[in-house]
Amino acid sequence: MLQPRQGDCTTACILAGGWPVCHQLRDKRREFMSSTQGCGKHGSAPVVHMIGNAHIDPAWLWTRAEGRREVLNTARTVVALMHEYPELTFSFSQAIAYQWIEQEEPELFRRIQDLAKQGRWHIVGGMIVQPDCNIPSGESFARHLLYAQRYFLSRFGRTAKVGYNVDSFGHAGTLPQLLRLGGLDYYVYFRPDPAMEVAMDEDIYWWQSNDGSRVLACRPPNHYCTWAGEIEAWVVNAVAHAPERVGAVL
Repeated sequence: MLQPRQGDCTTACILAGGWPVCHQLRDKRREFMSSTQGCGKHGSAPVVHMIGNAHIDPAWLWTRAEGRREVLNTARTVVALMHEYPELTFSFSQAIAYQWIEQEEPELFRRIQDLAKQGRWHIVGGMIVQPDCNIPSGESFARHLLYAQRYFLSRFGRTAKVGYNVDSFGHAGTLPQLLRLGGLDYYVYFRPDPAMEVAMDEDIYWWQSNDGSRVLACRPPNHYCTWAGEIEAWVVNAVAHAPERVGAVL
C-alpha cells in the first residue's frame, strides 16, 4: 500500500517507461489518492504525472539493424497505445530514430506527426543520437544539434526545447552554452547515478557554463526500466524527492 511520509505532499512528475506504468496507475489510482487525503495547501492529494518515454540505443550490445527494429517496434506499440488511451503522452529523442521510422514506415511517421501537432508526442533531445558527452569536440556537438534541429523543424515545424541525454556517462561543462545555442532551454539526464556513482545536493538546478549560459537541469530520482512491480515505490520516491521550492520532480 502507498504510504507517503509526512511532508511528501507535493506535485510529482515521473519519467516512466510507458505502458506498464499507465496500466498500473489506473489500478492504483484510488488507493494512492485515498492514502494521501489531506495533503497539500488546500487539503488536496498530490498530483502524479506519468510521462511515457523510450530511451533506445541505436547500437550498443546489438547491431545497428537490431536497434532499427527496436525503434520501429517501439513506435508502433506507442502509437497504438496512444490511440487506445487518449490521455497518454509520450516523449522521444534522437533524430536518427525518427529518420528510420520515416524511411521504413511513412504512414506510421505521419501518425506521429499528427500526435505531435496534438501536443501528445513530444520531441526531445535535439541531437542525432544521445552521444558521449565527454570526448567529442565542441564542433561535433554543434553539428549534432544543427542537423537534428534542422530535421525536426523540417518535419514537425518545431525544434526540441528539452535536452535529453539520459544514458550519457558524464556531461561536459560547456554543454549549457552549446544547448542554448542549439535552441534548448532544459536538460534531463540520469547519470551519474545518485545511488551508485555520484550523489549531488540538488537534482533540479540551474547549470551554468563559463560563458554564463545556463539551462535548467534535472536528474530524475528514478531511472529507466520501470517494471510493473516497482510502480508504487517509484511514485513514493518521486514525491519524496520533490523539492519544496520547486513543487515538482521528474
